[in-house]
Amino acid sequence: MARSRRNLGPRRAFTLVEAIVALGILAILAVLMIPSFASLEERRVRLAIDEVEDLLTLYGFRDTTASTSIKLERDLSDGSIGLWSRQIDPDYPDERAAWLPDRFMRPVFLPEDVELIDVRVDGRRYDPSGWSITRVPGEPRSMIELDLVGGDLEVTLVLTPHALSAHRIERRRGVLGNDPGYRIRVDLDGEGRSRETW
Repeated sequence: MARSRRNLGPRRAFTLVEAIVALGILAILAVLMIPSFASLEERRVRLAIDEVEDLLTLYGFRDTTASTSIKLERDLSDGSIGLWSRQIDPDYPDERAAWLPDRFMRPVFLPEDVELIDVRVDGRRYDPSGWSITRVPGEPRSMIELDLVGGDLEVTLVLTPHALSAHRIERRRGVLGNDPGYRIRVDLDGEGRSRETW
């Protein structure tokens, strides 16, 4: 018994016009997708910077409302930035107060393409790879400035001594601005400028 072959018709290949149209459609899709990927990267950078800004704002809030010592710290071992408070561990109520991580804010881990390049406390520079800023109740709070870079975005986060939230100054790389975006308190009497008009 002989097998019968189905007649599938003549085999047809792509024509040159069809191949050019398909490549044109793929090129248009690629052009439309590239800005989407670039904006996705910028959104990831902004999200990481937003988390650091939230952490700095919570530090300002805790400083204003807490009755215990607090600290903002960058851990040398894993690079995380976290908020800590000195409190008694509920599991060991008879022990002395110890530094415990804040219950409401998890540590911030910066992605590889976001870098903390400078940390300043009242104008003094700290090593950006590992630092600790401790605040004891009753002492005046220092001005904290953090400079972060990610992609083509440069951001300075500033927590002034009397502010509850951090201020954000954004720049594109290579573009500098003169306005710091926040006000610094000046003692005109102490500087001998009390009779100046302002």
